[in-house]
Amino acid sequence: MPPLSPSHRELYARTVDAQMLAYERLIEILKSQMANDYYERFPARSKQRDRWDAVVEKRTYEVARYVLGVGTVAYLYHTLNALTLLRYSKLCKFFETPTEQQAVVAKMLEKVNQADPLFERELSDSISPEDTIEYQLLNQFLGHAVSDRESFIRNFDSGLENRSSKLVGWTVEGQALLARAVRLALASENLTDEQALCFVLDPAHNKILADSLNPSGQDKLSQVLRHLHFVFEKKLSHCADSQDQRHRAVPSSLPVLFLHYNGKPDYVTPYAITENPLAGEIYSECMEHTFKVVNDLLNGGVSREFAFYLLPNALSIRMMTSGELLSLHHKWKLRSCYNAQEEIFRATVEEIAQVQERFPHVGRFLRAPCFLRKQAGKTPYCPEGERFCGLPVWNYEISQYQRRSL
Repeated sequence: MPPLSPSHRELYARTVDAQMLAYERLIEILKSQMANDYYERFPARSKQRDRWDAVVEKRTYEVARYVLGVGTVAYLYHTLNALTLLRYSKLCKFFETPTEQQAVVAKMLEKVNQADPLFERELSDSISPEDTIEYQLLNQFLGHAVSDRESFIRNFDSGLENRSSKLVGWTVEGQALLARAVRLALASENLTDEQALCFVLDPAHNKILADSLNPSGQDKLSQVLRHLHFVFEKKLSHCADSQDQRHRAVPSSLPVLFLHYNGKPDYVTPYAITENPLAGEIYSECMEHTFKVVNDLLNGGVSREFAFYLLPNALSIRMMTSGELLSLHHKWKLRSCYNAQEEIFRATVEEIAQVQERFPHVGRFLRAPCFLRKQAGKTPYCPEGERFCGLPVWNYEISQYQRRSL
């Protein structure tokens, strides 16, 4: 709960209650629909519903949570080294660093200083917001009319061409460069480009790519995949972006959020909700109400930082993300699995398809882990155990990767 006046605090709390009510109603409404989808895929499991209903329920929660505000409480263990904590201390006054994060960092420093009083000697002056380029340009951009922000959002979304993720940059002559790197690594001038790419990308030859522990970053041959680089423009919900950030080797440059905010409902709708009219009605009503309250708080003088805690997990985030093929290969392998988060799965399939179109000898080996394991001769093909999606995805072309919310 951010520090608010009594009247604003009451409005904030009522809105949180409304979001939670919508969340609970969506769970109840979607439960049977998603159960039907699940047991249609796994008819044998319908005889043991007491065992598998919990799996369906968990996936229902994942869809319904889109209506909850980003201020929803989360608990976690956060392990970090001393150097990272020193960086935190320097950056905790940085531009757009929330008050809550500053408080957490201060508590972390307090606890460490209690255990090691000498640690405080290592602390240096923090960077003030006034010294950042964002702050220096802030007033200039805040002076732009809301219509300018709307135009930016409209043009960005149009440029995606009905995708979640669009390939906008890549290494020139990437396939030839990658093949050249393979020849160098193997000291073999006689390999054709296609042979070289097969040796490094086909799990039938490079079985390390199918390993679930992902040791490819330490393998001499697999390391050549670092030389091929891709850049994407993306639009994901706040919910999906939070999960997407787990892939730290494939970083994104995130926007200054309030410069993208134009006061209008701007959100992503999960597939399961689009398929259920009643759920869709509850969802859209909750979104409209939430954005209205955020605007009311802003108009009432509440800071953007505190008002934005109410923004839903469904909020659209527009960004640019990039990475080299070695890191992207690992991410695409995990996120093209049918158990991956719905939005990230769809974005991943779009990214692989675009890479395949531009670099066919590279793209034909980019698919789900079960495909890679089949190519490598590893059984069972699916490494997910009881979480097996129920479909022979190892036989699918990337153009055949289609799924519902499950």
